Amino acid sequence: MELSIFSRQIQELAIKYRKWIEPVSELTKRYMHEHNITWQDFDKASEAQKDVLAELRKKDDVSDRITSFLDDNYDLYYTATPEECQKIRESIGVNREFEDFLLSYAQDIANHVESADDVVLLKKGLVALSLENCGRDDRDTWVTLADLYVTAESAGIDPKPLFLEVAKISSKECPRGGSIPLGEVLIDFDTYAVVQERRSNGKNFW
Repeated sequence: MELSIFSRQIQELAIKYRKWIEPVSELTKRYMHEHNITWQDFDKASEAQKDVLAELRKKDDVSDRITSFLDDNYDLYYTATPEECQKIRESIGVNREFEDFLLSYAQDIANHVESADDVVLLKKGLVALSLENCGRDDRDTWVTLADLYVTAESAGIDPKPLFLEVAKISSKECPRGGSIPLGEVLIDFDTYAVVQERRSNGKNFW
């Protein structure tokens, strides 16, 4: 696949995801009303949302399509120039729903890094967070980055070189959700307090 095709397809998937996930809130409210569930019952409310998402996935699992796309083509972004990566991020635009998906995708990867052979998983997670680019809140991005970093360390992977490599293609501009460019954050991320805290609390703390 050419990079231009990657850029176009991820833009299309981002738009599809926003439209696909948009009715979840309203459908969940309706489901909860039908089953006499209130927001005070957090566990049942969470299960209600899961049930709604499960029904949507039966019809058209857009989230699975995006996951497969990133799994299969992450390396195109990873090996692109900084200028090309910037254009890809710009092509996605302001899409908070898709940014949430990218955070969730990266977090899921962090939960599955278990051995020194999982370097590719770490790369996929870093690509997702480079694309997400602290769009929502840099604290959320940093927490997921810390999970990736420390989980990789625990699995026997040295994450520092990979963080430095992704830093080169990540944004050099202040993100919407923070005040420090992600490309700058990644360079010395191992010194950040969130990483130290993650190390002290062990695996799957968050």
